[in-house]
Amino acid sequence: MTKTTLIKTNLRRYTFESPKIKEWVESRAKGNVLNLFAGKTLLNLNEVRNDVDESMNAIHHKDALDFVKEWNGEKFNTIILDPPYAYRKSMEMYNGNYTSRFKLIADNISRILKEGGQVISFGYHSTFMGTKRGFKLKELCVFTHGGAQHCTIGIIEIAQSQNSATQVSKADEHNISLKESSKEDSQISSNDETSLNNNIMCPFAFGSQINKFTPSIEQPTKW
Repeated sequence: MTKTTLIKTNLRRYTFESPKIKEWVESRAKGNVLNLFAGKTLLNLNEVRNDVDESMNAIHHKDALDFVKEWNGEKFNTIILDPPYAYRKSMEMYNGNYTSRFKLIADNISRILKEGGQVISFGYHSTFMGTKRGFKLKELCVFTHGGAQHCTIGIIEIAQSQNSATQVSKADEHNISLKESSKEDSQISSNDETSLNNNIMCPFAFGSQINKFTPSIEQPTKW
């Protein structure tokens, strides 16, 4: 079962400038850590720090996707992702299709993550790696900032073994099949009722627009 937590904290320019968010990630990251969008704040972790901005406190200054593709050192137990909003939303042409570099990071990140490792990401989403890439959501934390400020969502996803990932994928396919079957049954039922009542018309208060109305079969029609 996914653990869910709600924490109130002030909004800061850089995520880990918030003491509560910093404490949360430090208490959950383990082993050899990659901080891919490191920013200014040092974490009390055994971290490899990367940030494309050379003014930031980092050892490496590469584009995040380039770092993931080119890293040939030891694989990581934990990878922390806290990308700028613009990086998350930017799109570019790749193999004839428009895609985001952030999505390409997700597609390639497993090559530098140890088996059973974890990805901790921050943003506005409740999942990132997902079951299709062989990950399971372990924990979700909503950091509320008050007022009209958007919440920050922190999620922890665990890399599963190949067998576990295959089982999850099959379970997802089964659930999708059940939903599609239920949807088809609902459409058939709806079409039958429409066929029985297709001569009934009902004027609604939308000017002179006339709309079809399907009354309940069990109840008398009231106008």
